[in-house]
Amino acid sequence: MNDWKAVLEQNPDLANQIEKVEFRKMGNRTTVCVAVLKNGFELTGFSATGEQAEYNREIGRYWAMMGVTRRYTSLMDRGVIRGLEKPTANSVKTEDPPKEEPADPGKFTCFADDPTACGYPKCDCDK
Repeated sequence: MNDWKAVLEQNPDLANQIEKVEFRKMGNRTTVCVAVLKNGFELTGFSATGEQAEYNREIGRYWAMMGVTRRYTSLMDRGVIRGLEKPTANSVKTEDPPKEEPADPGKFTCFADDPTACGYPKCDCDK
C-alpha cells in the first residue's frame, strides 16, 4: 500500500502529535512533506525518482511521509523534540490532516484532489 495516511495509521504516536501536513511537488520528480506538530515543531521528509517519467504523486507522498516518520523517531529518541503529549499505547488520530492549498501565486503545480474544482489562478491542472 502506498497511501501516506497508512504510514500514520502504523505510527499512531506520531499521528497524535501532528497538527497539519503539507505536500509540495518540487521540480519534476521530487515530493516534499512538512508535518507541523502540535508544539509548532516542523518535520520534513522528501522523496525523488531517478526519472521524471517515473514520478507518481501518491508514491512520492508515501515515501516523503516515511521520511517524516524516520526523522520523528530519531529526534524523539535523542530528546530533541519537547513539549509534546506523552505517547500512549492506544493513541490514534481520527481526523484527516487538512487538505493542502497552493502556497503562493508563483507556483503553478496543482495539488487539488479534484483538479476540476481547483479554482487556483494560473494552475497547470486540466480544469
